[in-house]
Amino acid sequence: MKLFKPNDKYTKIAIYSLITILCCIVFVILCINSTKIFSAILTFLSAIKSIFYGIIIALVIYPLIRSYERMLKTFFFKKKDHPRIIQGVSIAGAYLTVVLVVFVLVFSIAPTMSHELSNFTAEMSPKFSFYKDRFMAWKNENEYVEVVYDKISDFLNVSNIISIINPT
Repeated sequence: MKLFKPNDKYTKIAIYSLITILCCIVFVILCINSTKIFSAILTFLSAIKSIFYGIIIALVIYPLIRSYERMLKTFFFKKKDHPRIIQGVSIAGAYLTVVLVVFVLVFSIAPTMSHELSNFTAEMSPKFSFYKDRFMAWKNENEYVEVVYDKISDFLNVSNIISIINPT
């Protein structure tokens, strides 16, 4: 009686085919449940967002703290070592420096942005009026546009656009 002897070549091909079919099945399942998976990923990312913010803040502030510690050891605490005082003052100085830099950047950029935004709205108002007039002419020519006219006209309303761009 002849015993069955498996062929290694065909066995390898069968295993690769099985792995490929399983990967395709997993891909189809992921595509079907993609909204659930993406919502779970977004929930997870929103949960650890504060950790990432903390890491970024620490990476920004750590060099400042070290430079303040070196400066304090060099100029003020030459003979005696007071690690708690040096650490506390350097941390407070680093946070104060970051807050001042952000404060200066915000108040130096905000007036420029406000001026540019007012120029933009003044420049764009006639263009939106032009497109609204063209849309009205198109609406009068085509009767099927009546269905979506209210939504589009609200969007093209110049006062609404200006209030969205410049709320004050």
